[in-house]
Amino acid sequence: MGPLFTFAYLAYMLASPVSWFPDLAATNVQMYIVLIALLATVPKVRTEGAFRHTPQMTVAAVLFVWLLCSPLTHLWFGGVLKAFAEQFPLLVLLFLLRINCARAVSRRRLVMGLVLLMTALTAVGIYQYQVNPDVPDNKFVLRYSVGDMENTHVIYRLKGQGLLDDPNDFAQILLICAMLSTLFWSDSKLLNLIRVIVPFCILFYGVFQTHSRGALVAIAAAIASSLRRKLKLWGSVLVAVLVVGGLLAVNFTGGREVSVEGGKDRLDIWSDGLGLLKQTYFMGVTYGQFSEQIGITAHNSVLLVAAELGLLGLILFVALWVLSFIQVSRIRMAASVAPPDLPVLRESRALELALVAFVTTSWFLSRAFTAAPFMLIGLVAGFVAEQGERSDKLELTPRWPVWLRISILISMAALAVIWAMVRFRGV
Repeated sequence: MGPLFTFAYLAYMLASPVSWFPDLAATNVQMYIVLIALLATVPKVRTEGAFRHTPQMTVAAVLFVWLLCSPLTHLWFGGVLKAFAEQFPLLVLLFLLRINCARAVSRRRLVMGLVLLMTALTAVGIYQYQVNPDVPDNKFVLRYSVGDMENTHVIYRLKGQGLLDDPNDFAQILLICAMLSTLFWSDSKLLNLIRVIVPFCILFYGVFQTHSRGALVAIAAAIASSLRRKLKLWGSVLVAVLVVGGLLAVNFTGGREVSVEGGKDRLDIWSDGLGLLKQTYFMGVTYGQFSEQIGITAHNSVLLVAAELGLLGLILFVALWVLSFIQVSRIRMAASVAPPDLPVLRESRALELALVAFVTTSWFLSRAFTAAPFMLIGLVAGFVAEQGERSDKLELTPRWPVWLRISILISMAALAVIWAMVRFRGV
């Protein structure tokens, strides 16, 4: 029951049925789902061990405590309750996924359910997008006008509801699910068509209809990552550039400008965000205060975490991804040794591509404190825990000074890139 209700909890977050059936808001369905999931999961902790082989669980717990403490540094006690109410459900999701996805069969079922859910939601959205784009109460279409008074045109963008109400958020989760769907690749052409190719195409077309520029960059990164072992660095980059060029030629961005000038507003926001960071490098301005003080969100997850939680919070956040990438990479390399372990190899590649998709799109989105990162970290943690139990000889995690040093370097480098982009935007 634990895996089933864990999936139900995640599906409820992403599908947001309250948006379609407002009466559900008064029934507390999500609370009952998570309580049942916890009751079925907690007894497993004694045998599974929530922290064994998965230091990212400890890092996530420390980050959560730091997030709760951030309002106290500004004597904002109400902020502690706000942070707890918004982030504790996501920490619970991470815990449930780590425990209930520590077996391949449970993990594959959950991923299959997730892919089918988002494929069905996307298919309905595409239909509404194509048939009823101008209907005012169409929940799947975002409409807005661009241009001057003499040359104005309307842009239509596909979106979801609830957590996925923004087209960019919708594109991000669709890309993640498309990458995850590749773990079901097998030797059967029919099964590949049903389980991988059809869902992948529907999800990718959904991404196309969101016209997300960040998704375009993520597609290039995913292609380069998937081909780098066969074509080496420059070969994979060349293919990625050619694919991106082709997508631009078929109007992937829907008429939205792809240039430094087109991103000027975002760079202005980043400039203001760096100003917030300078106010208090170590502690940050407190969770949830970026949009309160700037008037708009950061449009960059690195800058959002740094500004709100300080450098320590940023290093902890980056460490989650450093650990996940290192562990998945080590499992993939071990599974590649002859004779290759194909199921493990396929899953490691799928998870790696999903991580690339999230990290790349997060450079343009403020999605550090949403369900997507917790979902991915939880799936990786379950996968790593299973492989760690299978072989004690497999060293999955580097020593803490190593991953901490890498996290610090990446954090500082990311902030330096943001500063350089802001500093030289007019050049």
